[in-house]
Amino acid sequence: MKKFRFSLERVQRVRKIQEAMRLAELKRAERALAAQQQKLSLFANERDAQSQAMSASKLNEFRILDCQTDWRYLQRIERIVRFQSDVVTEYTQHEDAARQRFRVARQRSLGLEKLGDHQRLAWNKDMIDLEQKIADDQPRKHSRHPQ
Repeated sequence: MKKFRFSLERVQRVRKIQEAMRLAELKRAERALAAQQQKLSLFANERDAQSQAMSASKLNEFRILDCQTDWRYLQRIERIVRFQSDVVTEYTQHEDAARQRFRVARQRSLGLEKLGDHQRLAWNKDMIDLEQKIADDQPRKHSRHPQ
């Protein structure tokens, strides 16, 4: 009896490699997105702290120079937060695209796995049928006892 061999085994290995590459790409995109989100959070927290400091300083002695300095700093932080929000949006799109590429690679890989499993089941059934046929074709030895 010949051994089972999946005819698309090489293609399946290539697709598994592609799937692994897409998974690594997805993980890199997720890490990059998380880092950018962390930066955004940091800048947003700084903006909020500056706003609170400005509000608190209004209760104290009012100096125009301090207010102008605080206001310019707040505007700068706000521009940084908007920029970082755009960066996060861009990284989110990259992560979504990487996730989609991984999903496609995984589906292609699973399709071949299912085909291989189906062919293996068919091969097993054929082997069982062949063994049964061989067993049925062999002459049986009956013990005949004279009675």
